[in-house]
Formats: sequence, structure tokens, C-alpha cells
Amino acid sequence: MENFIKNIKSIRHDTTSGSLEILKKTINELLGVLDRITPGKEQKTIITNELNRLFFEQSGFAVLFHFINAFFLEIEKGFEPTELKSFILRYEKQWSKSEKLATNRFIDHFDPDKKLILLHSNSSTIHQYLAEIHERGLHTKIIQTLSGPGNEGRIQAKAALEKGFEVTLIHESAVGKFISEIDWVVFGADVITEKMFINKTGTFEIAALFNHQNKPVYVIGDSRKLIDTSTLPDPIAKHLLDESPKSPEEIWSEAPRDIKIKNYWFEATPHELVSGLSTESEWISPVKTIKKFSQDKISRLFNTN
Repeated sequence: MENFIKNIKSIRHDTTSGSLEILKKTINELLGVLDRITPGKEQKTIITNELNRLFFEQSGFAVLFHFINAFFLEIEKGFEPTELKSFILRYEKQWSKSEKLATNRFIDHFDPDKKLILLHSNSSTIHQYLAEIHERGLHTKIIQTLSGPGNEGRIQAKAALEKGFEVTLIHESAVGKFISEIDWVVFGADVITEKMFINKTGTFEIAALFNHQNKPVYVIGDSRKLIDTSTLPDPIAKHLLDESPKSPEEIWSEAPRDIKIKNYWFEATPHELVSGLSTESEWISPVKTIKKFSQDKISRLFNTN
């Protein structure tokens, strides 16, 4: 269990991966530990405690909540490692094509051939979008934002370059300089609620600028990210929606003592700024009010105290 605890801690501190990549790493760790342990109260307690810490310490990711809740509900039926592993494998199979379906649905609606598209931050969904464009042999040019303070846009820019795209990396504050050339912006999302979606800081400003210039704003996300927050216990809803400030040192490591630094990674953007949302099951446009429950039941194993 020591390696499991150590590796989950590493995932808790991951500041560059998107929500689906965080989930993938979590599932891999669970599959590994379930192969090594025997049924027992102590093992159950360690696993549930570590997953609670992961959920409440990582920034609010709806897909992580969706999986952990489903996994906890399965544990409530009984802590049998073999059965839990089978459940995880079924879960993976059920959702394995969600990104591919959602991105292909978007491409079918809007042909990116010979288009210049703006990308922001670093998202496995957008990586899938790029992969599908590449697979179709389309000629799309990319402008990628740096995406501070973590600058993880470099990761996505490199991934696009490796797939053969022509890539220009810019600071997000310079989007206005290029907007006349850009055909549309497409974002991933970590949470999609009834009235807004949550993504990396800078998303709201970019979406507002595109609306001001009558340019389309699109979002791609699988349906696990659609959350009716009114159905959630307050601590879970608060965590998914209200981000805690991050380390000030990311912005200025040797700042004068009297300067107050507020560092956030995510922000909400209202659906009124979104031209369309693509999920694996449907295309939603215009995006006004989304009504979809992430789960009918919330596990009692969440530590909401």
C-alpha cells in the first residue's frame, strides 16, 4: 500500500494534466493495488481515505468525482478486490470512446480543414480533437496559448506539432492581436453545470473577446462532466465550483512581503458566451441551461465533514 499512497500523492500534486489524464492515472493505480491486496477493513479504509484526499485536494474535476462516486458505491456493496477490479474494467470500457465520439461529433458539425483554430491550456479532450483531425488528413493551423501561471500550453503545443500541425504559441493576453485571423476557439472543460462551464483561467476573457468580435466559441466534453449541482451535498458542490487559492510562488517566488498575491488555476464561463457544446451523445446549441444528473445517488463514503 505504500507505493499506492505515494503514487496517489503524486497525482494529487499534478498541476499540468487535464481531468481525464488525472482519472486515467488514478484508475491505473487502483488496478495495480487491487491486484496486490486481500480483502480487509484496513485496506478499504486506506483506499477510501486516499481517494477522498485526491478528490478534495485536486482542483474540482467532474470526471474524477463521477468515477470515485461510482467506485465508492461499488465498495458499499462489499470490499472484494477482484470484483472491484472487474467494476473498474467495465467502467473503462463504457467510457473508453467518449472523447473520440465527442470530438468526432464536433468535427462533423464544423470542418476544421484549412481553418485557424485557437486552443487554450492543456486538455486530453483537445489532444483527442487534434488526433481526429490528423487522422482525417485535414489541414488545420493552430494558435496555442501559453496558459499561465503553469504554462502548460507548451505541452499541448508540442503535442500538436508532433502530429504535424503548424503551431504558433502566444501568450493568452495577446489573443486580441490575432483574433481577426482565427476562425474559432475550442475549449475542453473540467465541469459543466446548468449555467456555466469551468476551465483554465483565461477562458472567460477569451470567450468574451470572441463574442465581442462575433467569433464562435465551442466546448467539447463528455457527459460525465455535466453536473446538476443542486443534487450534490454542499461540500462536494463547493469543491467542484469554488477553487482554493494556489501557491503565490507560482506567480512571484520572491515577492515583497506586503504584496498580496492571489493565484487561481480555473474560472467559470457562462453558457451565454458559448456557441455550441459537443458531447459523446449530443450536440447542444445554443447552450443555455443544461439539465443532466451526474449520478442519481451520492456515496456515503465521501468525507464531507
